[in-house]
Amino acid sequence: MSLLHVILMLIILALLLLILVLAFQIRKIEKEKFVIDSIYKASKKLPEMGSRSEFIRYVCKIEKDITKANEFVYFRYNEATDLLIPAYADSFYKKQILRTKLKLGEGFTGRVALSRKAGILNHATKTDISKHIPDIPNYDLSLLAIPMVFNDTLLGAILLVKLGGSTFREEDLKLSEIFVNIVSGFFFTKNLIFTMQEGVVQLIIALVKSVEYKDPYTAGHSIRVGHFSEILARTMGLSERDVLIAKIGGFLHDIGKIAIKDNILKKESSLQDAEWQKIRQHPEIGADVVSKFRFLKDVVPCILYHHKWFDGRGYPENINIRGKDIPICGRIVAVADALDAITTDRPGYSSRSLPWAIYKIVQRRGTQFDPDVVDALIKSSKEISMFVRKEFKIEDTANYEEIIKIL
Repeated sequence: MSLLHVILMLIILALLLLILVLAFQIRKIEKEKFVIDSIYKASKKLPEMGSRSEFIRYVCKIEKDITKANEFVYFRYNEATDLLIPAYADSFYKKQILRTKLKLGEGFTGRVALSRKAGILNHATKTDISKHIPDIPNYDLSLLAIPMVFNDTLLGAILLVKLGGSTFREEDLKLSEIFVNIVSGFFFTKNLIFTMQEGVVQLIIALVKSVEYKDPYTAGHSIRVGHFSEILARTMGLSERDVLIAKIGGFLHDIGKIAIKDNILKKESSLQDAEWQKIRQHPEIGADVVSKFRFLKDVVPCILYHHKWFDGRGYPENINIRGKDIPICGRIVAVADALDAITTDRPGYSSRSLPWAIYKIVQRRGTQFDPDVVDALIKSSKEISMFVRKEFKIEDTANYEEIIKIL
């Protein structure tokens, strides 16, 4: 082989090597660009995200794209118990994973959280570091874990898993850590908002329960009225937000009864005129109580007008309003309230059937009740029937991710 051939072969090999290096660099630049783009998109998306789970799902998607991981788990750190609690899992063995809590320092993820330093553990099942979760096969898997830390506060940890003997590289760790470190700041800020929003839900639960303790009849009644109102509003084609306002208005429509004395509220014999006057004050009292919470301002009309007749009669008597001028949520809750009152046993009154209740409400179509709401009741009677006389607990009914949509 001539010297020229040798030189040509060396040049070709050098060119091939250069192409490989360039391809690697291009791939690396593309992944880094993907991470930067993802961080930018996260900064835009975060204000729109309505819950922790929505945020974590977004992080899961990005992290799996960066590392080509098969599975993702987010552990929330509970400072009170000093435990890492699995709050989200994108895994075939989701149920088993969500049952497994880790102490700080326990298993690979616990060690990463304790040290607050990201790490890789390839072929984890061949080591004694990772914790084996019961009821999950002992696959050859590799782990990449990243602590979520902001201002020296541990928020949780993210665990990425590769199956089938695939491994993570230092590049995966570096890029994943950059993304998580930056979004941890976003998450910390948003987490404060999530916590406040959860407090709102707890407040609504507390308000409903305060009436439940005052009047056992009102307990199941308020929750059923909320469900009836939701069905009626949706049948009428209202927006999701207005449907939710009607539902919460149904839950809280009798909150003013907390100011009514027990001897009046629980009286089984006929009420005297003076006692009726006290009872008739509960919509205004309830509206006044709820109006103090700015985030529930749109619910106030549901409470204030649920005893106002479509033709202008009813109460509050001092408010001159009728027909379509009565806010729609008040007109909806009025029908829902009457429906449950007719179909439920209460002091001095035995329940009647749903068809009878609808018949009586139809008789007052256009006088006491809005014709459009009555039509929606007839149209949705089959769905309504599933909730008649059904017992509920407000804790099982107040949906956090749903309620925060009105805030």
